[in-house]
Amino acid sequence: MVVTLTHGRQVVDEISVADAHPSGARPFGRDEYIAKFRSLAVPVLGEEEAERFLALALRLPELGPAGVLELTFTALPGVLGSAGRPGLF
Repeated sequence: MVVTLTHGRQVVDEISVADAHPSGARPFGRDEYIAKFRSLAVPVLGEEEAERFLALALRLPELGPAGVLELTFTALPGVLGSAGRPGLF
């Protein structure tokens, strides 16, 4: 990151991994990742769809082929187009 101050001086810094990365300053545990998923997914998917997907994802090691095919989701009507561009981001 480079920040140029009003008088022209630059502050330059970088981090090699995100703070939440296992090698970062504040690594996320499972609970933090689940909370982050919910905070980002619920506004787009709705509570029920986000929890359905999460429940499947948490059971991934035991899912058979039919269960893996259910690891998809449907966004709430009109949510993805509301940012003025297609896609999630």
